[in-house]
Amino acid sequence: MKKLLFTLFALPLLLSGQTQDPCHSINNYNTLLLEINPNIPTELPSGWSMFGYPCVDSTDAIIAFEKIVDKIIIVKDEWGLSYLPEWEFNALGSLKFSEGYQIKLAAQVSDFSFCESIVLPAVEGCVDCQALNFDPWATTDDGSCHYDSDGDGVNDADELEGCMDSEACNYDPEATDEDGSCISVEDPACVFPIYCGATILGSTAEAQNNYGGAAPDHLFKFEATASMSYEISTCGSDFDTYLRVYDENMTEMYSGDDTGDCSNKTILNVLLDPATYFILVEGYSTASGDYSLSVQSELSLSGYDCEGNLPPLQVGMEIEAEGGVVFHIDHEESKAYVVAYEDVTDIFSWGCEGLEIGNTYDVIGWSEANSQAIVDACHTSNCAAYQATEYYRYEINDWFLPTISELEKIYEVRELLSAVDGFDALQNDYYWSSSEVDLDHAKSFDFYIGAETTMRKYTIKPVRPIRVINF
Repeated sequence: MKKLLFTLFALPLLLSGQTQDPCHSINNYNTLLLEINPNIPTELPSGWSMFGYPCVDSTDAIIAFEKIVDKIIIVKDEWGLSYLPEWEFNALGSLKFSEGYQIKLAAQVSDFSFCESIVLPAVEGCVDCQALNFDPWATTDDGSCHYDSDGDGVNDADELEGCMDSEACNYDPEATDEDGSCISVEDPACVFPIYCGATILGSTAEAQNNYGGAAPDHLFKFEATASMSYEISTCGSDFDTYLRVYDENMTEMYSGDDTGDCSNKTILNVLLDPATYFILVEGYSTASGDYSLSVQSELSLSGYDCEGNLPPLQVGMEIEAEGGVVFHIDHEESKAYVVAYEDVTDIFSWGCEGLEIGNTYDVIGWSEANSQAIVDACHTSNCAAYQATEYYRYEINDWFLPTISELEKIYEVRELLSAVDGFDALQNDYYWSSSEVDLDHAKSFDFYIGAETTMRKYTIKPVRPIRVINF
């Protein structure tokens, strides 16, 4: 019956009300439902009387009468089964819908209800229709309301003040509230921000000559966060550029014209400590035009970000500072597997002929343990595992002979690896793994047909080292 009442009264109102008043919510219909379905109180006189139980759901007599238990002497049903509160005796059990009962009271009871006529569910949310996140289905406010005082569609708590004029030199693309701070590109005080790792395209064709030589210029503010070498470049510009670097007091520290391998553009390699600097882009003599300005740190040029952190990794990504190219990522263990740019010099046997190493495994992640076990047992430099562990590049010396499963992963992504500049393509040959078979045999991987095979340990084959980095 309750569900029927809701369907008959609430749903039609909801459908029509929402189109007429944006502040309509479920609370409007809840109020109406309670008005048309009021609680019906039961009046019970002192002494004996009878009543019918009106609630759909059966209720234990002890719970049903707990509000007036101090006035009850006895309640019994048609079979004489009784509830005697004074004796804490309840043979009556539960009151049942539409059943009649006798009751004897020590005093009159007024305005007593066994059950609510309709029990409405509580739904928490924002109930203020003036809020951005008003929820018309919420019945109880949970304090989550967000507001937009200026009507720009941005939550007040998320507003950011700044210059919103895209033509200004201090334009802030993240600003949502104009704060009147905009500076014209023609103003000598105009300073463009630039960050490590960024490339900015601009033009001095309409700019003024404010600093440096006689050419029109643009000035950039740069915050160095660590003591290291930075590369400042105008490669990609369409005119003869000139670069200058100033300290925070506008004292010139570095300058360059046609420096670096970039024709008449400029590349400056400068050593900076953590501080504020200014970079000036201008032209040689009075030249002007479209320019491309980039700033990189020695770390970002090697595959990290400007602070030396690994960027988001993906298979096929070159990380020069880590010595190679990513061929496998284990997100669960936060490990990335890197294959060297090149084979070790010459070709080698697996080694340890007639000696079983034991405890070498095929799976990914065992290259270090396998390699160390082989080196410890073989006692020779003329074996694949020793040559892999002795591989050295970019001051990195934690290289190992891959397991057979790691070689298979390298084979699967070989085309991505070969697309990296400076990566020597893998030969159409068998590469040694660190996975042993028995005292005379070990596993290799055929990079011509893409298959695992077993070979005699004395066979001479190429070696490609790998290493693992944590992220």
